[in-house]
Amino acid sequence: MNALNAADLVIAPTQPEYFSAYGLRSLMTAIRRVRGQDNPNLAYYVLITMMDRRNRIHRTLCEQLQTTFHEGLLNTIIEVDTKLRESTVAGMPITHYSPKSRSALQYSALAQELTENVREKIETESHPQPN
Repeated sequence: MNALNAADLVIAPTQPEYFSAYGLRSLMTAIRRVRGQDNPNLAYYVLITMMDRRNRIHRTLCEQLQTTFHEGLLNTIIEVDTKLRESTVAGMPITHYSPKSRSALQYSALAQELTENVREKIETESHPQPN
């Protein structure tokens, strides 16, 4: 809880699997509690990772996450990619190991999306709308 009290933003990676969704539900309960007590401005994003679009269960859970979290769900989805596993074994970031791989491009898109979202949040906070 101390980390959530001190944080400005939580990025919650989750797999489109039952136990990950269950863990995400527990995290969201903790975030609501912290928002209600000590850190009302705590923001969060949910990041879908290890998505296998060929898997019907993954597609179904992904749709459920989109319905549940709409604006809190990042648009970027990190899919299953053998190159990502290989880069881990090689001890290299995917952007160096295989810069043109699907997962490298997805992580680059994630960085861009987060940068834009944080920039927008900062601009909104520094230029509040008149009442």
